[in-house]
Amino acid sequence: MCPVQTFDPYTKVASDYIKKFKKEEERGKKEAGSRDPPKARAKGYEKRPAEVPTVSGRVKINPQTGQASTKDVRMEFDEEQYRKNRFGDAKFDVNEYGGAPMQVDAESVIPPESEAEMAAVRKQEEKEKERARRKEEYIRKKKEEKRRQHAEEERQRKKESRERPIVLISPGYNCILNKYNVKTFLEKGNFEPWDVANKKNKGKPKSTQNMTRVFNRTGSDHVSYKITEEVPQDPNQWKRVCAVLVTGKKWQFKGYPANQFKGLKENNFSSLFTSLCGFYFHYTSDPVPKEVTEWNVKVIGIDKNNRHKDIAAFREFWTNLDRFLAEKKRRGDFNYKY
Repeated sequence: MCPVQTFDPYTKVASDYIKKFKKEEERGKKEAGSRDPPKARAKGYEKRPAEVPTVSGRVKINPQTGQASTKDVRMEFDEEQYRKNRFGDAKFDVNEYGGAPMQVDAESVIPPESEAEMAAVRKQEEKEKERARRKEEYIRKKKEEKRRQHAEEERQRKKESRERPIVLISPGYNCILNKYNVKTFLEKGNFEPWDVANKKNKGKPKSTQNMTRVFNRTGSDHVSYKITEEVPQDPNQWKRVCAVLVTGKKWQFKGYPANQFKGLKENNFSSLFTSLCGFYFHYTSDPVPKEVTEWNVKVIGIDKNNRHKDIAAFREFWTNLDRFLAEKKRRGDFNYKY
């Protein structure tokens, strides 16, 4: 009788291989589970049908995730539906994942009348925007125009401050102050008869001269005046005329603009000297003409022999002129430095 053979060594080897195979299988499952997104493992939802490669082999499968590309699945589904549609077998009640297609809410569909209302609203909004833009443009233009006007006024004011005030004198010899001696008197208060001054001066003086006022003015406030026999032709120059030395003769005002001074046509010179400061210089020994007393002018007498009294006439002239120009400047009719 043959001895009984036992298979314990073979059984042991086989069970070792089975255990090793099971461990490798469990390890593979764990590794496959670790590659799933954490959120998917937490919720435990099933993969979409598109993630399972059940369509044609043209769909590329990601070897790391084992999932198909959504774009490829969609293209494959559209091609399949197109092929089926040729034979009337296409299904329009399923999407590329085999589920129901997205339903459109009836409330989200805008009826034609609502579209017209919305178009009207959009048109009204565009009109409001256009109106606001025009208003803003109008305000900007007004501000720019006001800024330019202010700059022009400032430029004109500076120009006027640099221009000299004008003192008009008579071109004849009827006034004791004329182009021969008026500059010395108004600058320094020294009076000389014009014939004496003519003998001292070499040559005939010009009809227009410039003088510097020093009375009641410091060194930095000295003002230059223009003394002239010539009647201004420009209306802007008439704005600079501050004083007129009258002779008592009406012909002196022949070239004065009648449209600028009221009553000049009617020989009403009293209204003329409400705009211009008039002075009548005479010798204290001579009478004042009756016509001059009817005009609105300041009469200043000069002693024929006593020269120490000249300074009083000099001060009286500038004091009255300053008072007249201060009132005129307060009204805004005179904007020049005096």
